[in-house]
Amino acid sequence: MARRNSISSTAQQPLVTWEAVSYASPNSFTVAGRNATSDYAIGTVVKDFSGRFASVVYASYNGTDTTVLLSDDVCFSGMTRIGRATKIIGPNACVGGTPIAGGYHSAQYAQGYAFDGRFDTWFLSTQVDIGVAGEAWIGYTFAAAKKIRWFAIVQANYAAGITSSIAAVNLQYYNGSTWVNAPTYNYALNAIAGVPEMRVQAAHSYSSTQWRLLAAANVVTTGCKWGVIDVRMGE
Repeated sequence: MARRNSISSTAQQPLVTWEAVSYASPNSFTVAGRNATSDYAIGTVVKDFSGRFASVVYASYNGTDTTVLLSDDVCFSGMTRIGRATKIIGPNACVGGTPIAGGYHSAQYAQGYAFDGRFDTWFLSTQVDIGVAGEAWIGYTFAAAKKIRWFAIVQANYAAGITSSIAAVNLQYYNGSTWVNAPTYNYALNAIAGVPEMRVQAAHSYSSTQWRLLAAANVVTTGCKWGVIDVRMGE
């Protein structure tokens, strides 16, 4: 039985590199005179003077300056610098809790199989075809509230005519009455079966015992259900 190694790292405070920038809007700033798109890749965490965090949604270079869009409004008129934090990813938090889902195809494809660390089992949604987007989801109920800021997913497309992948998911948390989009919530996936993908969002203040990945696109192959081999989440 094939098994995957867990994603983990040593917990520590992120190192911060301060850089001169100028205000562009409440959720964007400009780095003058250079192409800084590689320094501010999607998911990069930044910090302002007061200690608030946000993550990069997009960075573009116009040939002279770089404009960086952020997940949260941490920029202000008159700002002179921003702190670029190293990415510190904690261990997989999906242990000791309960896998949840918006329905599954059969007991053989229940949500728990997306969290067992194996390549030879997977979750399969009850929703099919054009009914997948906005309806099918896979998630986790944690024993204690978590501030999820990264997830890793491996999609399935193994059973011909039954299982397929999707091209986008939304990361959401439950606030006690409804599901809410996380600060950076819409993630494009490569939709290639069996390829691990990792996405990082802001170091935010939203905490919940329940987090989920909601299908934001229909299955790639017509007539199939959404298949997920593995999901991991962490702070």
